[in-house]
Amino acid sequence: MATYTDAPEVEQIAQKLIDKYPELVECQEAKVKYIFKVSKTSDKMGTCSPTSGKWKYLTDYDFVIEMWAGSWEELTNHQREALTYHELRHIMKVLKITDDNVEVKWKTRKHSYELFLRELVHYGAWSTHYQELFDAIKELSR
Repeated sequence: MATYTDAPEVEQIAQKLIDKYPELVECQEAKVKYIFKVSKTSDKMGTCSPTSGKWKYLTDYDFVIEMWAGSWEELTNHQREALTYHELRHIMKVLKITDDNVEVKWKTRKHSYELFLRELVHYGAWSTHYQELFDAIKELSR
């Protein structure tokens, strides 16, 4: 049995999201391979990894978005779309500009927030960084 399979369903969702959300415009230029890791349900649902070195040379892909098949099967359509959006948000284009050249470099974007939930319970929005998160949550609840 193969460990990996192509994930055309993920690719279709990704294309829909790229067309829908302006913040994903960079993804139109990136060469992305979408695959399923054939496994039982895992705590891990998906990952976005840049290619480099020999893998970039061999595949010509900039990124691989990998979804765990067992976890994917348990998700609703809404959750699948949210997970795909999440992985696409990791794609980031960086321009390296020199006197005579502009070179495109692909990197992975880190998450906007890294925090402990109990930290928020005990201290609230103690930094402007967290206040942005609180403001976004308030906007959702309207």
